[in-house]
Amino acid sequence: RNMRACQQSPRAAVLAVLSATCFAAAVEQKRSFVILGAGPAGIQWGKLLEEAGESDYVILERNTAAGSFFQKSPRAQKLISANRANMKHDKSSEFGLRHDWHSLLASKSFATGRYSARWHPTAPELVKYLQDVADPLKIEYNTSVVRTEYREKDGLHAVHTEAGDVWLAEWLVVATGMRVRDVPECLSQHAKAAGVSLYTYDTYPNVVTADEEFCRGKTVVVFGGGNAAFETADIISPCAAALLLAHKHTPRFSYLTHYVGDVRISNAGILDRYQLKSLDYLFPTYWRHDAEKAFTKSQAARRRVSGKEQQTITPSEEWYDRFFNCTHYRVILEGKDVAIFAGGFTGERAGVVNVTGTGQRFPDVGPFWSDPAAPRRYFAGNLMHGADYRRSAGGFIHGFRYSIRAQVRHILRQRSGGKAWPATLFATVDEALQHGVSRVQEASGLYQMQDFLVDVVKLHANGSATYFPELPLPWIEEEIADMGTGGALVIKFVFSNKEQWTHELNFNLSRVGQNPALFIHPVIASLWRGQPLDECHVTEDLAGSWQTTEPLTDLWFCLFLAAARVSDAHRSSPREEIDVEATALQQLDARMALYPPPAPTRVGVRRDNANLVTPQKRTDTSTAPSSPAAVPERVRVEL
Repeated sequence: RNMRACQQSPRAAVLAVLSATCFAAAVEQKRSFVILGAGPAGIQWGKLLEEAGESDYVILERNTAAGSFFQKSPRAQKLISANRANMKHDKSSEFGLRHDWHSLLASKSFATGRYSARWHPTAPELVKYLQDVADPLKIEYNTSVVRTEYREKDGLHAVHTEAGDVWLAEWLVVATGMRVRDVPECLSQHAKAAGVSLYTYDTYPNVVTADEEFCRGKTVVVFGGGNAAFETADIISPCAAALLLAHKHTPRFSYLTHYVGDVRISNAGILDRYQLKSLDYLFPTYWRHDAEKAFTKSQAARRRVSGKEQQTITPSEEWYDRFFNCTHYRVILEGKDVAIFAGGFTGERAGVVNVTGTGQRFPDVGPFWSDPAAPRRYFAGNLMHGADYRRSAGGFIHGFRYSIRAQVRHILRQRSGGKAWPATLFATVDEALQHGVSRVQEASGLYQMQDFLVDVVKLHANGSATYFPELPLPWIEEEIADMGTGGALVIKFVFSNKEQWTHELNFNLSRVGQNPALFIHPVIASLWRGQPLDECHVTEDLAGSWQTTEPLTDLWFCLFLAAARVSDAHRSSPREEIDVEATALQQLDARMALYPPPAPTRVGVRRDNANLVTPQKRTDTSTAPSSPAAVPERVRVEL
């Protein structure tokens, strides 16, 4: 077996001359944990294992250093992740992680460690940080994995390397990251036939002086509609005579979608160049109307030949792709000198990761990002993102660092045979709610992984409550066995009604103060026996801290209301909804009397006839009653 590996790999053969491994038996080494990849995800796994006192692990990295992906990508060597290096002195390090998108958990800080003061750091600055954090970890470099297998005979995972060695693992973590997509075969064929020089995102020559031979004075087409394509267009444009960005789908921009993976304005210089008639332009790669006409004509011809009656047939997406590949690549390449395929990334790696689903980027995952095809095999890093794609930030360092922490907690509990999720038991519900307030004000995991990682407050019949932090929403019952009994609160962050955001809305004050809030804000959900009772949306806070009068009052009201709804559901003869709200308002009044908010705002609260403090409950103006009298006294809007 080793001999075959050496014959197939020149690199292994060279190593063999020095070590004679090709002529020895395969080396097998066993570890409790084997982690594939020393990128941010693999390093994060190693750091959390070290923090938990687990030392029987190894990280296998095919390159010579940690963080090697960022040595080549992004091509401009400028990151699009945020780095607010100068927080106010009264802010905690936990709050700072809400705006530090590079630091790993249980590690030194990227922002306060002064690796960069730039809002968008450079890739070399991140590589330096990753290598510093990785330095004390147990990493085997120059170890390329060719395949993995699960062995039924001993219940171990066998990781086969290019050199012929085998690493055995009780638990296998695949954190191999993303790679550039392969060039479509049809594009290669048409480019070759047209004499067009074809490159990929990671193979086109560096542009330093804008006088490089491959692009100087050439007409260039860039295929793609994401950040890689837009970034490439900005890099190549100064060197080219003209440039076309050919996109298959309409590009989406992060400032409208709130999704960090969509096109960033910092990469969208081609929009200026196009609108200011500077010989760069954008164009869809195929015209759906033309494709539909061609499909209709082909189907009509088939019906004439077969003699069947006419019927309505809807073209499939696969058919559109075939039509596009076979026709419009050729059309778009006409008159071009250079083509660059920048169609994004995929997690697929032969023998290691199979991808399915949305865009063929991510593997299927089970609870806590496990591999459904093999026991004790897990995916980490941006391979996790299929579970929260376009919903949260799990494909990026500032998101998956928290997903990995949840994953490590789950696996260590499984491994120990009963070690509980790190939870806190409070003697009273009020104490648990106070803890929830501090989490909303400070916790970075809830904030960064909005609508996916949540806090759960399990309410007990004796008046106590258990607080579970940062559970993945789809798999809560994996960690809280009695979630289907009794009552609970779920605390999370969300953006509401994302589809309402337009370019114009960013400059219109109507976006502020809607109910529910459009900007990121906390939501408190109440559940009884695992079933939802209600959700209360807290007002947004542009300061992101929920510490001043209005947002803090609203937060407490939602917490009290959710707890009152659970209490009401527990009663044998439930009270009416208005009594539940009254209970919450009474608790709020008592709370605010004892602990007034630190800083009043111009927009206050009102007292109704029952002399209860009432938080201002904003109403969506599109559905608000025209007369103030039509609004119940308790929730009347006051500006």
